Amino acid sequence: MISNFFRIALRNFQRRKFYFFLNLLGLSIGFAAFGALFLFTAYEASYDNFPGAHQVFRIKGIRVNQDGSSRESVYAPFAAGPDLKASFPEVEHETRIIKTVGMFRYADRWTKSEEVAYVNEDFFRVFAISLLKGRTDDALSEINTMVMSSTFAKKVFGDEDPIGKQVNYKGRLYYEVVGVFPDFPKNSHLKFDALLSFKNYEAVMRKDIVLEPWRWDIPVTYLRLGIDVDPTVLQEKIPRLIDEKTGEYLRQVSQQFRIELQPVASIHLYSNLEGELGINGDGKLVMYLKNIALIILLLAFINYVSLSTAKSIERSREVGVRKVLGSARAQLVIQFLGESLMLHSVALIFAIIIVIIGRSYWPEFILPVEELLEIPTIYWILLITILFLGIVVTGLYPSWMISGYDPVSVLKRAPRGTGRGVNVRKVLAITQFVTSLVLIVWIFVVVEQLRLMRNTPLGFETNRLVIRDSEVYDSLFDRNSTQYRKELTRLSGVRQVSYVGMIPGDHNLAYSSNVRTLSAAAESAITLEFIMVDQNFDSTYGLKSLAGTGFKEESTSWKEIILNKSAMRAVGFTDPEDAIGERILFYNDTAKIVRVVEDFHFHSPREPIKPMAFLFVPHLGYYFTLDTEPTATPSVIQEAEKLFSTIYPGQPFVYKMLDDHFATQYTSELLLERLLYFFSGLSIWITCLGLIGMATYAAQSRKKEIGIRKTLGATSAEVLVLLWKDHFIVVLISALIATPIAWYIAREWLLDFATRIELSVMLFLIPVIVLLLITMLAVSFQTIKAAVSNPVDSIRYE
Repeated sequence: MISNFFRIALRNFQRRKFYFFLNLLGLSIGFAAFGALFLFTAYEASYDNFPGAHQVFRIKGIRVNQDGSSRESVYAPFAAGPDLKASFPEVEHETRIIKTVGMFRYADRWTKSEEVAYVNEDFFRVFAISLLKGRTDDALSEINTMVMSSTFAKKVFGDEDPIGKQVNYKGRLYYEVVGVFPDFPKNSHLKFDALLSFKNYEAVMRKDIVLEPWRWDIPVTYLRLGIDVDPTVLQEKIPRLIDEKTGEYLRQVSQQFRIELQPVASIHLYSNLEGELGINGDGKLVMYLKNIALIILLLAFINYVSLSTAKSIERSREVGVRKVLGSARAQLVIQFLGESLMLHSVALIFAIIIVIIGRSYWPEFILPVEELLEIPTIYWILLITILFLGIVVTGLYPSWMISGYDPVSVLKRAPRGTGRGVNVRKVLAITQFVTSLVLIVWIFVVVEQLRLMRNTPLGFETNRLVIRDSEVYDSLFDRNSTQYRKELTRLSGVRQVSYVGMIPGDHNLAYSSNVRTLSAAAESAITLEFIMVDQNFDSTYGLKSLAGTGFKEESTSWKEIILNKSAMRAVGFTDPEDAIGERILFYNDTAKIVRVVEDFHFHSPREPIKPMAFLFVPHLGYYFTLDTEPTATPSVIQEAEKLFSTIYPGQPFVYKMLDDHFATQYTSELLLERLLYFFSGLSIWITCLGLIGMATYAAQSRKKEIGIRKTLGATSAEVLVLLWKDHFIVVLISALIATPIAWYIAREWLLDFATRIELSVMLFLIPVIVLLLITMLAVSFQTIKAAVSNPVDSIRYE
């Protein structure tokens, strides 16, 4: 019996090749898109799911100034971790992390890593890590000790055993390797290659931090709570500790400070604070992709149902004959459901092939095998369950409908179904149109917003070359750095060079301090970000001066400062000229305001411009910024690299173009734009397949009506309008439903941007017109064919 069903299915597929191909193509692409997107979102959601992750929380520090401005960062007061552990038994372990960049030398070879941090010995207990080599219990408990990841250890030492080896760190001191830890999983927000003893940081810490450790937000602090501890209960206790430790100081400066506990598993998708340890994911993007995945799968299933029911008339006589010969409805359902399962199975195989091929075109979200293996089993079970239920449900409806034909009617070529088929198909069609319209409107909004962001003046010149200075701070560092800068200024094509501590587009937390004018009361102090710069900073970046002359080469370090317009207003001035020459108090020191510049987007155009200060400290830079002749940039890079290798032998030469670096902030939006382009086009294409099914069914079911109308004198054009009218009404209803949905989604997405477009009527009207034209084109073949057909052929059976 099964073999008979199998042969009948293959015969039907072969007889209706065109529709078999449409169904197979629609389902294959739908399954491929859904599977790839689902697994990508599952992987993003699986970050930091190590054993006991639900017990681990990161401290989020929030400081609110008197004027209402606030600053949220990953940094906590220096003593917050130890004091929380000592004060609350709910806290089992705490660890503090201070990230840095490392240069390690072993056997006369330098190895660099951007993922290095000072941590205390509780780090391994907080994150449930066991060392592969060395003692986990007391690792990093001694000064001048470190541990490495297995991959980084191999990079530094090759096949040698690293335990007990001494490595030179930044030309300053030697660390002993006391352990090797397993590489952090790819789905972890921690990516460290090397961990240094926290005691080394404490040994060189400033005295003011030691004396007032709650005033300085420096380490990233994590807590591991007891297994049965309710974090909300602990959260309610923390304000009392804050008041005890730093309440008097906060009242003096009219500032509020609070701590929030962030679940470690939520950091990757739902945290975008200043000072994040790495580039996190985007929770909203993942949510959007989940919805798009479900929409594409839904469209594929709807398309299958539409095409299957549209071709059901062709099989009505087969159903009639089988029923006359004694087949029960259940047997027919099983047969048609079996054909459906066969088709869906073949589509799944083709979907896997599409995903494998698509990996080279979409590496951003089609995951490699090693990352797929890190996805928890529950997500795989959910994926299989969704596909299985979808296949069964969408297979049952056409099977049930086709098997319900009345044998007498179908043998007289007048099939009648359940009576609800037409309404169901219209609902399915409206669902397809609504989803397509929402995606099209969204892509219009995303494109317009990105255009606005690209065209928004940043307030500084981005066509600059940035070169990272040496990170080996030995006794020759100051001399070599000064020499390298002089040599860079002599290169042909270089107009100016500036030495800065931070470049636009960086998301690490800048230095910050409470500042006020000398004449202002202590409680009027505000928090400013400080960037260390030299005398060429404002001219190299092309900043617009509002008042003042700026730094001079003979200016005294730490004693002169440039403010942006927002900072000038924040400290109490309304006219830039009034601010020039005034002194402000910071870090228990004073500096004279020598220039006020126009506001510019130092961090991101997504964020409001913040008050910022630029302090003259020319020897504390990290980056050389070069203003070059555009045509000379490639040759400047080559010459700069040669100079670097001469002055800093054996050290890596690192450079970037500032405009490329700044553009990395749009990565999430650009990925969303690409995905929406692709999937909105895909949804339209799948919808068009469904439209072909609708048009085919309409033409066949109204064949006799069309014949009678033409016999009574109706022209082909009138018949064409009659058939098009139904599709027009469906599109119109879909537009009415889709518009408020699309408006809500677009508005919510735009809330993330400080500067955003207005949602005009045209953003919604144009997609409706586009979809209407696509609809008319998609159904034209079947409707024109029906309109020009011979009426005699339509009514000769009556």
